[in-house]
Amino acid sequence: MTGSEKSISEHKKLMLIDRAKLEMTGVTDVTSFDEEHALIKTENGMLAVDGEGLHVTSLDLGHGNISFEGKINGLYFSDAHKSKGRRGR
Repeated sequence: MTGSEKSISEHKKLMLIDRAKLEMTGVTDVTSFDEEHALIKTENGMLAVDGEGLHVTSLDLGHGNISFEGKINGLYFSDAHKSKGRRGR
């Protein structure tokens, strides 16, 4: 099976609900997390999250899942092969 022939169950998901709850799959590590920033390593690259009052509600790295809540102000993606640091401001 090629990358373009992935079944629905193999796709990674990111669901943002009312800018207050974020759920995602494909997580391999949480590099950093505090009330204002999260840096999450995924199978598709890095995801930086900016927000306010962020807190993890569920984390299962064995299955690659994370959920957290708070006010989410921004989501920033970078490719896996590029720099893994926080994005510049």
